Amino acid sequence: MRWAKAEWHVPEARIVHSPHPYVPSDDFLKISTDAGQSDRLTIGYFGRLDRRKGIESFTTIVPYVCSRFPGTVFRFVGAVGESSACPEKYDSWLRRRVGRFRTQLDFTGKVPLSEIPKYLAEVDICVFPSLWENFPNVCLEAMSAGRPIVASREGGMRDMLNEGECGKLADPWRPQKIAKQITDLCASADMRRKLGDAARSRVLSRYGSDTIGREFEDVFQRAIQISERRAAKQADLADSSKAAT
Repeated sequence: MRWAKAEWHVPEARIVHSPHPYVPSDDFLKISTDAGQSDRLTIGYFGRLDRRKGIESFTTIVPYVCSRFPGTVFRFVGAVGESSACPEKYDSWLRRRVGRFRTQLDFTGKVPLSEIPKYLAEVDICVFPSLWENFPNVCLEAMSAGRPIVASREGGMRDMLNEGECGKLADPWRPQKIAKQITDLCASADMRRKLGDAARSRVLSRYGSDTIGREFEDVFQRAIQISERRAAKQADLADSSKAAT
């Protein structure tokens, strides 16, 4: 919306925000939201390992979290891109950068979409620290699975998590703040369960095809009405001009 306002000079009052529908599969919805034990939690990252996705933030996040919760494992599920800092894959780059915590990193590589529910069921917290983002399905999938989420304020995840009511939002350029939010969740099973339940409810109530379909219909109906009013006004002006001549 900020981009449209700036580039197209469109008044905010004339911008209507309506997302794409998302209908989660039963494989996501049947995953339990019971919180795991804080001494052996798994933090999950889903998506391509890429700088734009905030992957380099984990060089700060991993040591911060693992020094406070030594049993924590970070699992990265997705294709491994190459580091922007040097010609090296991000899995080996991250292992090297986190030093003694390297054994607490687990990289699965790219997995079939059909296996994502299984991996989501095995993690206790999801982290999406993107520097740039659109409207990522991985966040909607994690919400459907009832996972507590720490996500970047950039892009669509801010809307998905309802400005932080259904998950924690963070400035992606401040990885220590992200790490602190993760440890807050590690320390509270009740908070993990509460946010996981809220995230799943949000997906079901906000992004269903019926809900989004009605919104789209309203948007098109309003556009038609505006067009009709403009056409009628132009016709009146034309009639007035003819009458004057």
